[in-house]
Order: sequence, then structure tokens, then C-alpha cells
Amino acid sequence: MIDFKTLIELNGRNNKIVQITNLLDNGLDIFSNAISETENTIRKRIEESTQKSSELSNKVSNYSEDNNHVPTEDDYKLMEVILHSQSDIYTSTAYLTALAEMKVIYLFKCLEISMKSLIQMAYPKINTKEFFQWREMVLFFKSIDIKISDIIGYQEVVTRN
Repeated sequence: MIDFKTLIELNGRNNKIVQITNLLDNGLDIFSNAISETENTIRKRIEESTQKSSELSNKVSNYSEDNNHVPTEDDYKLMEVILHSQSDIYTSTAYLTALAEMKVIYLFKCLEISMKSLIQMAYPKINTKEFFQWREMVLFFKSIDIKISDIIGYQEVVTRN
């Protein structure tokens, strides 16, 4: 039979395990979920502009053969719309790239939050305020004889391509 003290210790340990598990699960999809509709809207806009540009390109006359290399007035109008569509594709693609970069930054922020929370659970008296600087976190782990470079995933976090 388990006594009350052991039950409290087990609940405390189990509570910590649940907290750690929740910590790792929470947050990772928040940003992705928040921007997914925007990403879909931008992708749709790129697709529509690409299709429009392609359709209009097919409507431009063969003025090099038909009109002594001089575009018609309609050709100029079509080319202007095509140019606008191409510009829209370029800009929208840049927005998607920016959102992808923001996802990477958010993942690093999630890693920082998770690491700080785990450290606070294990070492409640440690001030983690300066741990937004990776160097400070590495120094902390070194001070408690944990070789952070041996932790699975460390190289993926610090490798810069």
C-alpha cells in the first residue's frame, strides 16, 4: 500500500511529466495556425495571377510576324496587365517567404520558451531572464555539468546554412 507522502511525491513527479509534455506540445502550431489562412490566400493569389498571366500571354498577337515587329494597342494593354500580374506574383512570393522566415523565428522562440520553462521546473531558483541569449543558456548548462552539445537536436539548432 502506498502512503500519503509517496502519493504526493508521485503526483508531483507525474505533474512535472505532464507539464513537460504539455510544454513541448503547446505553442508549436499557434503561429502556423494563425497565419495559415493568410498563406492560403497568398498562394491562391499567386495561382490566379500565374493563370491570368499565362492566358493573357496567349492572347498577345504575333506582332513580330504580323505587324512588322510593332505591337498593337491591344497588345500593349495585354502586356501591361501581364506585367502587373508578374509583379503581383513576385510580391506575393516575397510575402510567403517572409512568413516562412517568421515561422523559423517563431520555432526558435518556442525552443527558448521551452528551455527556460524546463530549467525553471528543474532549477526554480535560477533566473532565466538572460537565457534569450543562446550563449547564456550554454554557459548555464556548462555550470551544471551538462554538455549541451551532446543533447539530441543541438547541432540542428545551432547549424547555420
